[in-house]
Amino acid sequence: QCDGKRREARFKDVGEAAIDPVTETDEANERYVLEMIRERFPSQKVIGEEGCAAAGAIPPLGLEPTWIIDPIDGTQNFVHACPLSCVSIGFCLNGKPAMGCVYDPFRDELFLGLVGQGAYLNGERISASGQTKLVSSLVL
Repeated sequence: QCDGKRREARFKDVGEAAIDPVTETDEANERYVLEMIRERFPSQKVIGEEGCAAAGAIPPLGLEPTWIIDPIDGTQNFVHACPLSCVSIGFCLNGKPAMGCVYDPFRDELFLGLVGQGAYLNGERISASGQTKLVSSLVL
């Protein structure tokens, strides 16, 4: 449920068709995650959504270990105080995804997926339903 407390945002794109907002919280979250990664893994590359937007380009994904950050995945929802946004972080090795995590601060849920090791929600193993027919499935 949205609480109606709209947050201030500016737009990364310009003109009347601007649709890509950024907030101070986006930038603060990205700085925090960048600091934590660089403190622990100083030689690894980091690609952050807000940093790339400010630089005007997304660097190519190479073979080196690379972290990819979306500090608020769902900024439009966040701006409108709708609790349907999260923090998304991915990690790539040799140019391929190896790990992804998504944190939902509104529900305090941390999803983690590791290639070849499955998926977890707050440390507990989770799996898909196994349904093979769309009519028997829930698609969000």
